Formats: sequence, structure tokens, C-alpha cells
Amino acid sequence: MKKYDAYKPSGVDWIGEVPKGWKVKRLKHVAKFINGFAFDSQDFKQESDIPVIRIGDIVDGGINSSNALFVKKDSSLNQFEIKKDDILLAMSGATVGKIGIVDNEEGYINQRVGIIRYNNAKFMYYLLSDQKFMTYVLLTSLGSAQPNISTESINNYPCIFPPLSEQTAIANYLDAKCAKIDNVVAIQQKRIELLKELKQSIITKAVTKGLDKNAKMKESGIEWVGEVPEGWEIDKLRYIGRYRKGPFGSALKVSMFVPKGNNTIKVYEQQNAIDKDWELGEYYITKEYFYSDLSAFEVLPRDIIVSCAGTIGECYLMPDNIEKGIINQALMRMRMNETRVYIPFFLFLFDILLKEESKISSNGSAMKNIPPFDVLKAMKISLPPLSEQTAIATYLNKKCAAIDRQIAKIDKQIELLKEYKQSVITECVTGKRKVC
Repeated sequence: MKKYDAYKPSGVDWIGEVPKGWKVKRLKHVAKFINGFAFDSQDFKQESDIPVIRIGDIVDGGINSSNALFVKKDSSLNQFEIKKDDILLAMSGATVGKIGIVDNEEGYINQRVGIIRYNNAKFMYYLLSDQKFMTYVLLTSLGSAQPNISTESINNYPCIFPPLSEQTAIANYLDAKCAKIDNVVAIQQKRIELLKELKQSIITKAVTKGLDKNAKMKESGIEWVGEVPEGWEIDKLRYIGRYRKGPFGSALKVSMFVPKGNNTIKVYEQQNAIDKDWELGEYYITKEYFYSDLSAFEVLPRDIIVSCAGTIGECYLMPDNIEKGIINQALMRMRMNETRVYIPFFLFLFDILLKEESKISSNGSAMKNIPPFDVLKAMKISLPPLSEQTAIATYLNKKCAAIDRQIAKIDKQIELLKEYKQSVITECVTGKRKVC
């Protein structure tokens, strides 16, 4: 890696030394910063002239206004209109510090989105992509109810500036270098998608066709299943288990929660199902309220809890050592008849069932809610004998674990590539790596 011939103190402790000939200046002295306009909700129209760019429209280093709201074009708002090569900055919320560069998009910036306008936009983009900028943003956000950065803090950010010709050389070098890294990342992400598709196909085939390739088949009468082995039963969910959704909202409000104690009952939440961890969560109700109104929603060991809102269909088999508790409004409880169902097999089958039924009922789009109980209970399934369910589940656990290990390995490679990309950007924009 080439380095510069001579360095000098930057005058800023956390920046350290910079190449001789480079300067450190506050952003306000070299670039223009514009804070967004506080549009009223009544200004937004379904069909209007120009989109309003919000924090969520800053995506992957660019702008995606496909879900933007629109307003009438107004000459008094010209200063808030984005231009090509503007850098947009998220100024509050969980993604504070996120940036995107404008290509050919049009729009006004909403409140809490800022414009940074500089005559060498690509260099500025990479300068603000440096982890030092994000650290600065987070440090200046400390003490706020939610992360946010002020106009004053942005204007006072100390920027490292090489001569203009060198800025261009650095930006061009990083364009090429980052494009190569991004391409490798995209290839790796595609590999993950293919592995997930493979995993899904292996599960679907096993839970609908079994493991015996020579088994005699019969028609199942289930649209997405087709033929199944002759010895398998065709049944409905209602006959192999009992199902219950969480209590209505009025029966379980935040005001009813109490600190954990000797006289309390745990309230299980969606996160318990999503993260497969019964110990998560801090919500409790009194035993008195449990026994008087909510005991029907109790969760027992070997019950399956299912997430019903947002992240749909995540299932978790509750272990033997769970804390006595109930499900909340966003969960469903399934209590299976284990004389007919081997639960590890059923978990594979139920996941495929929800996905396939979702494709049929919503024309291929993602499932947004667990189906109504009358629909859910009427869903047909093909059920092998218990011994075959056990064999299929054992086979799938082994196959899926191997695929999951491959995915985890690729995820780690992607993480390392992203770290490498960040280190290259940092080295170039801080003068640790010479590119010309």
C-alpha cells in the first residue's frame, strides 16, 4: 500500500496526522448544508407534482422514491429541492447518519433530512462514508431521547480535504474499488438466496413426498401437494391440535403490567417466537388477573407459539423449563395431539403450509397476517405415520443444519468484505493510502 512522503498533525485528536498539503476545515466552510422542510400531513396528496424525500427513501447509498408521498410544486420551496449529486443525510432516528447521493431523482426534502452540497460530490460522499463520521454523529446524539444530529453539529464536522485534483482521483479510485467489492458481495448474497431456495425445496419435498423414492403414490386432493405416499393420511389442522390466538387488546393493556415478583405471571411476546427464546421479555400480570380473566391463554411446555403480526409465522416449541405465562395479542398458541403428530416434523410442515397457502390466497405475495381461525383450521395436510414423521424430521434437521452452516460461512465472508470496503474508504479519505 502506497503512502504519502510526509504527514503533519491535523489539529484534531481523533483524526491524527494527515498528508502534508491536505487541510482540515469545518464542513460549513467548504459545503452548503440545507435542513428539510416541515411539511404538514395535509400537504401530501396521492397524485401530485413532486415527491417528498423522507429518511426511509435514502437506501443503499442512493435514493429510492418509489414509496414517496407527493406535494404540489411550489416556488417558495425551491431551496428544499434536490439536485443531481446532492448528498442526503438522515438526521434522526435509528438510521441517523445514513447518506445517499442523488442521481436523476427529483423531490423536496422532508424535515430531518438534510442536503450537503459540495462541488466534488463523490469525494464528499466517501468522506462521509468513513466510520469517523458515523462515530461523530453518534457521539453528538448522546443524551437525546432518540438519536439525532443538529444542523450546528453537521456544519462543525471537521472534514479532511486534499487538493481538488486529488479528491477526484480518490473518488475515482474508490468508485472502481468499491464496485468490485460490491460485485463480490452481490454474488455471495445470490449464493445465500440459492441455498435458502434449496433448503425450502428439500423441506417441501420431504414433508409432502417422504423419503422413500419407490413409495406408491395417491392423489392428496391438496392443490399445492399433489400426490403423496399411499400410507399417508389426509386431514385438517382442526383434528390434530387445538389453537388459540392471544387476548383482545382491551384485555391486556400496558397499564395492566406489573414488575416481576412472587405473585406474577409472564406475558410472552412475538420476540419469544422470533428469537426462539422463552426468557426474553419483561412484561408481567398479577396472578389474580391471570386466574380471573386470562388463564385460557396460558402457555404450557410443548405448546407452539406462533408470531401473528409483522414477522409472520415464526414458530417456537416451548421447552419444559418455561416460566408460567400467557400469550399476548400478537401470538397464536398451538397445542398438538402428540399421539398423531411428531412436533419437530409438524414445525417443518406448518412452515411450508403457511407459505404455500399464502401463495394461493394472495397471488404469490408475502403473507401479511395469520389466516382467520376458520380458514386455518380447515387447511388440509398430508400426515405420514408417526415413525415416518420422526425419520423425516431427523433427515431434515441434518440437511438444514448443513445448509445453515454454509449460509453462516458466506454471511461471515460478506461481513469481512464490507469491513474491508470500509477500511479502504477510511484509508483513502484520511490519507493513509495514496492512490495517485
